[in-house]
Amino acid sequence: MKAAFAKLISTERRVAKNSEHPKVYKEQIQDMVNRGVARKLTKAELKNYRGPIHYISHHEVLKPDSKSTPVMIVFNSSAKYMGHVLNEYWTKGPDLLNNILAVLLRFREYEVAFIGDIKKMYHTVATNALDQHTHRFLWRDMEITREPDIYVIQRVSFGDKPSGAIATVALRKTAEMGKDQFPEASQVIINDTYMDDIIESVNNREKAKQIADDIEKLLNNGGLPQTTQINRRSNTNRI
Repeated sequence: MKAAFAKLISTERRVAKNSEHPKVYKEQIQDMVNRGVARKLTKAELKNYRGPIHYISHHEVLKPDSKSTPVMIVFNSSAKYMGHVLNEYWTKGPDLLNNILAVLLRFREYEVAFIGDIKKMYHTVATNALDQHTHRFLWRDMEITREPDIYVIQRVSFGDKPSGAIATVALRKTAEMGKDQFPEASQVIINDTYMDDIIESVNNREKAKQIADDIEKLLNNGGLPQTTQINRRSNTNRI
C-alpha cells in the first residue's frame, strides 16, 4: 500500500496547485460512490477479507477546454504494485467493434438521422468481489493530514485492458435480451453502434423518434442510460 499512498500524495499535490481542481476531483469521486461505481471498505471488510489484493493509483487529466469538467480522473490498471501489474494478467479480448465505415455509410443512407450516447458505459458492468479487491484505491477527500480511506471499484474500469470487449459484450447482451419487445431498436444497437455511440438514419422523423424511444427503454432495462438527439438532413446529403 506504500506505493499507492505515495502516488496519492503526488496526485494531491498536483491537483492542489489549482484552486478549482480539488473541488472537481472530490465531486467526481463522490459521484462514483453515489452511482455505486466505488465504495469505501468498512473496517470489518478490511479485517476479514482473505483473497488477493491489488491497489491501483489514480491521477488527474486536465481538460482546459471543458468548463464543467476541467479535471478528469483516470485509474491506472497498468501501474505496478508489489511487483505486479494488473493489466498483465488479462488478455485484451476479441475486437467486437462494428466496422466504422459501414456504420457511417448506413448513417448517411436516409434523410432523418439520430445519434445517441450511452452514459458511463464502462461503469454499468458490475464486477465480483475478487475483481473489486484487486481494484482497491486510496482516497481522503484532499484532507492531507489524515490517513486515507480504502475504496474498491465495483464496476469495469476504463483502464482495464479488456474493458472495451467486456462493455461491448454487455451492450450486445442487453440488445439480445430486448429483441422480442424492441426488435428494431435491438438491431440498431447490435449493428449501428461504435463504442458508446449509437448512430442511425431512417425515412422520417416519427420513425426516428419511435426507434430512439425504444432504444432508451431497452437500454434502461439493462442499466445503460443514454441520451438521443434527432436531426433532419437535406436529401442532398444522402448517398
